[in-house]
Amino acid sequence: MKKDAKYMIMLGMFAKNTPEYAAKRKDEAAEHCAKVNITEGDYLVVNAGPFSKVDAEDNLAKLKENGLEGYIYTSEKEKAAEEPTEDPMQPEN
Repeated sequence: MKKDAKYMIMLGMFAKNTPEYAAKRKDEAAEHCAKVNITEGDYLVVNAGPFSKVDAEDNLAKLKENGLEGYIYTSEKEKAAEEPTEDPMQPEN
């Protein structure tokens, strides 16, 4: 049985020397959406999730209503490999 994909909402990516901006975005988003966190890597990344696809869409709508921008992405890399792709260089018949 295939595991359901988990959907995340990307809310921002900030330089490590500006943690106050990441914390501010996290706090703003947490007022309207659950599971908001900051992960540290090359950048400080503010995410919300994981959610089901429906919950991610609902949460993103709430965030947009309150002036916060973001986008949904899947946390499963395998799913992208299964999706068919079209070759833009190949002419249509």
